[in-house]
Parts: sequence; structure tokens; C-alpha cells
Amino acid sequence: MAFTQSRHWADVLSGIPQGTILGPILFIIYINDLPDVCKQFINIYLFADDAKLYKHVITDDGHQVLEKGLNTFQEWSDRWLLNINKCKIR
Repeated sequence: MAFTQSRHWADVLSGIPQGTILGPILFIIYINDLPDVCKQFINIYLFADDAKLYKHVITDDGHQVLEKGLNTFQEWSDRWLLNINKCKIR
């Protein structure tokens, strides 16, 4: 018995294909500029597909610097159409 299925194709506007051999390398290229974009305001650790952004708030204006860093990250993620739905804030 022949099985037919209707397929609808859609354009991929952003992201890295999961499960591909090139996926990890493409992801590294994709986020390569993130540390440079954020480093003047906040510290960042990258490991595999995770990024940890932090700032030790010691002075009174430290929270403003942290907020500028987070806003910079938001602008970067908007520009690159990053899906931040899985992000956690602690």
C-alpha cells in the first residue's frame, strides 16, 4: 500500500540544525562574537551550548553596569534571532 503525505516547506530564518555533524561548529561560529560584545559590562563563561553571564556587584553603580550588560546581551540576541525561551535567571 502506498503512503502519501502532504509536506509543507518553510524557510529557516535562524538557528543551527540539531543533530548534524557541522552543528557544533556552526554554533561556535554563530556565538563567536558574544564574549566581545558583552565583556565591557559583564563576565561570560561559554561551555558547549551554554553561556553564563554574571557580574559581581560591589559598588553602588554595579547594578547599572550589570543591567547595561544584560541589555547588550538582549540586543545581540535580538539581532541574531536567538531563541531565549530556555534562558534562566538566578
